[in-house]
Amino acid sequence: MCCFPCRVTRVSLSQELLERFDTVHSCFSDLKPEYQRVIADITREMGFGMAEHMDETACVTIADYDRYCHYVAGLVGLGLTRMFAVSGLESPALADPRRDHLANSMGLFLQKTNIIRDYLEDLTDGRTFWPEEIWSVYADRLGAFAAPEQRKAALSCLNAMVTDALRHVPDCLEYMSAIRSPTVFHFVAIPQVMAMATLAEVYANPGVFAGVVKLRRGKTAVLIARATSVEAVHALFFQSAVGMRAAIAPADPSVEETRGALERIIRRSLPHVPATPDLTVPNRLSLIAFVTLSSYLLRRRAEHNDGTSFSWRRGGIPEPLDMLAAAALFLVMMWLFSFFGLQFVTAAGLRPRPRAAAAGRSGGGGGGGEGGCRARADGAIAARVGGAPVVGGGGRGGGH
Repeated sequence: MCCFPCRVTRVSLSQELLERFDTVHSCFSDLKPEYQRVIADITREMGFGMAEHMDETACVTIADYDRYCHYVAGLVGLGLTRMFAVSGLESPALADPRRDHLANSMGLFLQKTNIIRDYLEDLTDGRTFWPEEIWSVYADRLGAFAAPEQRKAALSCLNAMVTDALRHVPDCLEYMSAIRSPTVFHFVAIPQVMAMATLAEVYANPGVFAGVVKLRRGKTAVLIARATSVEAVHALFFQSAVGMRAAIAPADPSVEETRGALERIIRRSLPHVPATPDLTVPNRLSLIAFVTLSSYLLRRRAEHNDGTSFSWRRGGIPEPLDMLAAAALFLVMMWLFSFFGLQFVTAAGLRPRPRAAAAGRSGGGGGGGEGGCRARADGAIAARVGGAPVVGGGGRGGGH
């Protein structure tokens, strides 16, 4: 299953699916019965949800937004979780209905990331997934944010959307912490770390309203290579959260909510992040030692060259103290070359990048589905995810 589907028009994609449905049915028939039951159950639920949203073109409330994302991405997370369990790759406890809200969040986090990133593309296609409950605080219509004169309001709304998506991250980290199979972990972790990195890229980024912001290929490759363990994934989430926290503008209307969401992610990730030693004192001592030893050796060399003592240049053997000082100076220089710049490199790595660039510098999660959101509550979903709120994220067309 493609976690980050390429852009294909809905008409061509649906047409190809219908024309080649015999291939889909043939593959489905070859699966074991336990796999067929999971797929049939999830597909049935997703079909009912899609049918409800066929004639809708907008999300009104945040609850509508969550409901839509549940049908198009959260159900994919639930289905994959059951597949992991029945395959034996993961413990049946992973698919415990009491943990369904975690799998649901895995899908919703990806879905919301794509929806945020694809503002302009969806607006051009007549799809408005951003919930009115959020955007109406900053403008009288969603399309107004594309105008340059509305940039301040647009960024405020964008940051509120990102903050809404961030509330699902703790569930995602808890879900991934329970994965035991390295193959399954890599499969679910890659889109999650890419989605988090994408949110860090789009946060306070005006490029969202000028095009599609994507992650650079080099950064994408690094994320894929590093997302191999719980510790590494937590470290990646920690890094993105710290960068976003540094980019928060004090005047942003969502500043407190955003900071709170990021602090929760940072606190949860911190125990898994290797501690960086404080090198301030050792670095200062090494500088003092460097100056002292250099001064001593220069003074000794001057003494040797004035004729009062033997000259190193004439083949004399340095005194033991001079040799010891030279060796110590060499070690101090090695320390300075190796560690002195780390504090500045770390600070530069956490400093937020300028947001002046236009689109084209960020990517996101995958999700699935078409249509908009209905404005009524659904108790069935609450029961479906064990009574927990329907929360999470993804993109348009697939879950994880």
